[in-house]
Amino acid sequence: MPITLRTAVLTTAALAFAPSALAQGVVTERNISLGLALAIAQGAIESCTSSGYHVAVTVLDRAGRVIYLGTFSKLLFPSLRLGYTVLPEDLVEPFTAARHLADRQSSALIQAVMTDFMEGGHFARHLKRMRTRYAERQQFLTAQVGRRLGGLLDIRPVESGMYLVAWLPQRWSDRAAAAALAEAGIVAVPLSSFTLTTEREPGLVLGYTGHDEAAMARAVERMAAVLERMAAVLEHKPV
Repeated sequence: MPITLRTAVLTTAALAFAPSALAQGVVTERNISLGLALAIAQGAIESCTSSGYHVAVTVLDRAGRVIYLGTFSKLLFPSLRLGYTVLPEDLVEPFTAARHLADRQSSALIQAVMTDFMEGGHFARHLKRMRTRYAERQQFLTAQVGRRLGGLLDIRPVESGMYLVAWLPQRWSDRAAAAALAEAGIVAVPLSSFTLTTEREPGLVLGYTGHDEAAMARAVERMAAVLERMAAVLEHKPV
């Protein structure tokens, strides 16, 4: 059955942001998303910017009813500005025609270079190298936070993703904590900013893939100074 825009479900990214999920959880979640999409519509459209680092719905599709949208900008470098679409076979021709009408095509030179890069095995090696590096950085960050902020932040490793959630004590405001950290030069996104109505436990979303160990160690020390001051104030504040 052909997929049309009126009968397709747009799914979330392959990995739930902000709370990451274990690899098994990701696969289970993706199966559920695909099952729901096929149950209530004719297909699914999945959009993701970092698919090279986790499981996507597309690899679970056996019926040829998933359209996958991605980009090399996060997998390689932002200025590349080259995206891609993984399509069921019957949609290749109409999508090609639509792209031709919209803006012709991306740079032929960039596409040729990217093709050679992938066919030479360099892209696969790059992903493998970055997965290893990101895992090492995640392990370092969790160890540093556990050592320095074990009483104030609950942070646990995950099997995929590029962010971690550090859970704050129950009665804390993650927005206030994020604002205080920002004044100290630390970017931490409050978990509550990702919901409009549902109350969540307070937490901070921390990115680690773009920082080396020295930078993360300095950041954890600044975080400790800020959060310990907040804890001291809250201890003397009536509940």
